[in-house]
Amino acid sequence: MHVLMTGATGYVGPYVLDKLVQNGDDVRVLALPGTEAQLSHLDTVRVCSGSLDDLDVLARATRGVEVVYHLSGLYPDSPVRDIIRVNVGGTRNLLRASIAAGVRRVVYMSSVTVYKPTVLPRLQPINENFPLRTSTRGIFGHYGISKIGAEKLIKQFHMHHHIEYVVLRPTEIYGPPRWYFEHLISLVAHHPRLALSQSAYYGDMQWVHIRDLVNAVLLAGSMTIARNNIFNIAGAEGFTVQDLIPIVWKLMRRDNFWINCLSASSALNQKTRLKFDFSKARKILRFSPKISLEKGLRELVAEVKTKSYQAASPYRVSQSKASSK
Repeated sequence: MHVLMTGATGYVGPYVLDKLVQNGDDVRVLALPGTEAQLSHLDTVRVCSGSLDDLDVLARATRGVEVVYHLSGLYPDSPVRDIIRVNVGGTRNLLRASIAAGVRRVVYMSSVTVYKPTVLPRLQPINENFPLRTSTRGIFGHYGISKIGAEKLIKQFHMHHHIEYVVLRPTEIYGPPRWYFEHLISLVAHHPRLALSQSAYYGDMQWVHIRDLVNAVLLAGSMTIARNNIFNIAGAEGFTVQDLIPIVWKLMRRDNFWINCLSASSALNQKTRLKFDFSKARKILRFSPKISLEKGLRELVAEVKTKSYQAASPYRVSQSKASSK
């Protein structure tokens, strides 16, 4: 299959690129000038140097392509003007080029930050029909609004030009190496009291492992039945900071003082409800998370053991969380 990727030098992109090359796809990559050397498989993929603002480059990059994997975008801690320009305007440019080139399908990496924030358990788990955010307030405000804007454009282009789409809305994507997640594990391992005191900044969590997300991306690009759908992509286990303590301490081979003191259970989902419903992806996309939380944490613990972290302030932690996508 002839495919085009954006975001190949981000966190998710290199994993997706590896799989596409392994599968024998003919891959093109749109890369910002100066970042080409960061790409893997340079002897295999065709690199188109340019940005989502470069209309001529987009025209060449999409020519003869069947599926576009649009994974690029600016993070929440970027300037607001740039977030809108890249995440919304850049998506519009890519869609126009894709229509002109006869691209069959666009797979778009959105985010669960599009949903209206809620802490009411009775409204959870959140499915794809949950109300979308309308406010730009908060760390994820402008970022979430930009993802909503991009999704609207994709639906409009589908309606007017019949291009297929699959939109993925992942939860927080974890796996090594990612500073925010490694910091949290270090905090849980070495300063559990501090971790618990900051637990309000983390809330209920439902991370998805990078390798599980990559599988969802590939299914979104290849499965006929997936076309013109939006899917939540999440891990199968809901948990809190308190749930992490016994798992991390076991993996660190620490004593069980905190486990007994907190009476924390490692049987996840018994007391922590799932925050996001991914049953639609399970049914239609045949997405099924393979990496258990404990297995994923084992990788993070291994990273933490080789690095040194200092306990960050709650503000620093929340800012890092904002840019974790």
